[in-house]
Amino acid sequence: MLNRIVFFTFLYATLFDAISEQNPIIGQTVDVERDEFQKDFGFMASLGDLSILGVHKKWESHQCSGILISKRHVLTASHCLHIQEFHKIMVTFGSTDLNCGISYEVKSWINYTNWAVLHGIKVVTDLLFYDDIGIIMLSHDVNHIQPAVISKLNDNEVIGKQVITVGWGIIDKKKNIRPRKMQKVYLNVLDSTKCDNIVWESFGYLNVTHSNRYCTHADLGAFICCGDSGGPLILYSTKEIVGIVSYVFERKKFFKKRVVASVYIKLKDYEHFINDVIKT
Repeated sequence: MLNRIVFFTFLYATLFDAISEQNPIIGQTVDVERDEFQKDFGFMASLGDLSILGVHKKWESHQCSGILISKRHVLTASHCLHIQEFHKIMVTFGSTDLNCGISYEVKSWINYTNWAVLHGIKVVTDLLFYDDIGIIMLSHDVNHIQPAVISKLNDNEVIGKQVITVGWGIIDKKKNIRPRKMQKVYLNVLDSTKCDNIVWESFGYLNVTHSNRYCTHADLGAFICCGDSGGPLILYSTKEIVGIVSYVFERKKFFKKRVVASVYIKLKDYEHFINDVIKT
């Protein structure tokens, strides 16, 4: 019952979740030279909805983010994929500006749950978004971009450290405005006790930060929103990827909703899944 209640309480950024109840306060626009962008964020992908092109501008079709992890594979959140068809998604790389960049078609995808079932691995079925991770295979290789480096660091080398997350999440809910240019925020990773305490103070829920997740506290001016799902949690000191954006907890105060904590899937726990899919 608790998990059903949480489902209606937290805001999660699904592929079609363009209209939320949140009025986000964004981070800073990424405004860097091309060479610097390719070095730091070149692996960033925008997952766009082809079915609305022609009605909207290219940059307005953005629905989720992704991370290039090989020449042909893009890591993202599983909930970004579960109701879309292959031919309706385009994956764009190469620019902070969504009106630019090079787009690729999708050949196939698989999420962790389906992969685990195929390999006879037991999966968690009674917790929402527990294994919120999936991998897209592109129709062609991406040869002009260096894939991201996935961190192998242990939790004690990540928790308490500064991280960066970037994306093109909604910046004005009332007008349903998405930014053309990538946004960036700096955050700190909380340990599970601190994260649970923050959520407990807001909702009265216990033990929400599971071992396969990282959590950041969402201070005013720095949090994720709809359209950021599947994007990277980047360790500032190494520029390696430690997690992907999954969902946020929010609370209503004075007739407005404010994000309380942001939750990310911990990539180190899915190393076997990622390596196995990439080699196929």
